[in-house]
Amino acid sequence: MEPPLTIREQRILKAVIHAYITTVVPVASGMISRRYRMDLSPATIRHVMGRLEQLGYLSQPHTSAGRVPTDKGYRFYVDNLLQIPILPKAQSTRIDASYEASSARDVGDLLDSTSQLLASLTHQAAFVLLPRLATMVFAHMEFVRLRPRQILGIFVARSGFVGNRVIELEEDLSQDELNTINRYVSSEFAGLTLAEIRARVTQLMAEEWAQYDQLVRRAMQLSRKVFLEAPPLTSHGQFKIGGTSHFLDQPEFATHRERMRAVLQAFEEQEKLLSILDRCLDVEGIQVVIGSESAIEEVIECSLITHSYKEGEQPVGVVGILGPKRMEYPRMMSIVEYTANVLSRVLTRG
Repeated sequence: MEPPLTIREQRILKAVIHAYITTVVPVASGMISRRYRMDLSPATIRHVMGRLEQLGYLSQPHTSAGRVPTDKGYRFYVDNLLQIPILPKAQSTRIDASYEASSARDVGDLLDSTSQLLASLTHQAAFVLLPRLATMVFAHMEFVRLRPRQILGIFVARSGFVGNRVIELEEDLSQDELNTINRYVSSEFAGLTLAEIRARVTQLMAEEWAQYDQLVRRAMQLSRKVFLEAPPLTSHGQFKIGGTSHFLDQPEFATHRERMRAVLQAFEEQEKLLSILDRCLDVEGIQVVIGSESAIEEVIECSLITHSYKEGEQPVGVVGILGPKRMEYPRMMSIVEYTANVLSRVLTRG
């Protein structure tokens, strides 16, 4: 079992990380001695930095260079050495005002503006994982006749988010008949999540058909096609993204075009990033994924900060930023957390 870091080791590790974040150059013991006034000689600081390197918290790019934090060092810092500050009033007011101005827009626009807002505040690439309709609360369903024996089923969540599916029928139904079914389905399922609706439809379908009139049978048949049959009705698997150009401003990427190209490719392909966001959605609170922890080669030089957003008490999506591992974690975490909480309140109000 690895021994715990001493208070002195923790102080010096924190100082090295702070210095590297601001200077983007390997940190020498003399810099720590001058900048942080620890009442320790450069030789003592150098000895402690060597110890931290042996333990895997720091690395030395070149023999004559200073040290830089490793993924392990950043992880210890995030987990043990920082506190998430209260967001400054100017920034919280800006976030609040942005959502007040967006209150009349649809949910897709709201999520798009959230990614742009986060990118502007953090100067990092920012994204919003679209809600899982499976976890959102149902408001109403519309069946719209497209042509004979073909209708469009539109699912509207309480937050205003919309999903849809084209359904093929064995018999033709008029729009008047569909309007009657719409009213029945909305009254039957209003206030339930999609998962609860699926369970309710399964339960009703299992009961004796004889107790239902023709309208109810048709409503259940349509509901089965929308809620039970594959592919599932969901917008999951997409995210809004903004601020990718901020990678051009980061020295780690501006001077290493291959790194930047790899990150932009990950944004373009999306599947690998979506696998991380899936995991983040299932965890409460702020999440930080550092470098190799993502297990994605394209973003191994990056850190990801996320926070789920909710409709009511149910997490439905994720907001977050992706940037170099050398980022101001406390401030970034504060911005992401506050934005996610405000977005949750807006969606819950509907």
